[in-house]
Formats: sequence, C-alpha cells, structure tokens
Amino acid sequence: MTTAVRFEVSKASPWPRAEIAGVDLTARVDDETAEALRDAFWAYKVLVFRGQHLSPSQHVEAVRIFDEPFDHPTAVHRHGEDRLVYVYDLPKAGAAAHWHVGGLWRNPPFSIESLTYQVVPEVGGRTLWADFQAAAQPVAASAAR
Repeated sequence: MTTAVRFEVSKASPWPRAEIAGVDLTARVDDETAEALRDAFWAYKVLVFRGQHLSPSQHVEAVRIFDEPFDHPTAVHRHGEDRLVYVYDLPKAGAAAHWHVGGLWRNPPFSIESLTYQVVPEVGGRTLWADFQAAAQPVAASAAR
C-alpha cells in the first residue's frame, strides 16, 4: 500500500498558474498523488515544480503523470539519453524563441507541454503562457447573447 504525498498548491499569478511544492518528481509518484496533480493541472493549466533537477528520463516519467509524451516528428535536437526530450537552444531557435504554440496543429492537440530549464539568465529568459480558452471566453459569451 502506498501513501499519497501531501503537497501544496500556491496560486502564482492572477492568471491560471500554480506552483507545486512537496512533490519529488525524481521518484515514482503514487496514483492518488498523480490524480491530485492532474486535477491541479486542469484547474490552473500551468504548474511550476521548482528545484526538481530531473534527468531526461525522469522528466519523461514526470510528463507521464499527465499524459503520454509525444514523439515530435520534426524534432531535430534530441537528447541522447531519451529521444522524447528535445534540446531547445534559444540562441539557435530563431522565430520560435519569440513565440511558440505547442501542439495545436495535432488532432487531437497536445494536452500538455513540459519545459525544464538548464540555464536561466539573470535578466530576461522568462517564459510567458497564454490561455487560449480564457481568450475565447468573451467571444463565446458575446456570441451566446
């Protein structure tokens, strides 16, 4: 019998985003904790797990808590330890370094996109997230009138 890990969810901004504390993603996450993390993901849409220091294979296993990782057909730079990990070098990324939409072209679209940072600059280097569901809500609400 496994015991569910208690973790904290802290809303991190006015927009849907939360930081998760108290979960060690380098170890196996039990089913009850995984279900609670999935609930938090659907509630907040962006979850931040700080200080995890995951290997590429551990990162892939952490993604599997939420969905099966997608083997991207056009990924050029794959990590040698796990082909489902794509190395993204911002100076070499070109236009994708400024704006990137993940998985909307797929049918069905990605349910999750996962990032880990190996180098974080002191200035800049922020990742911003847009919520297309929230952006469409005013349109849907006015169309229903």
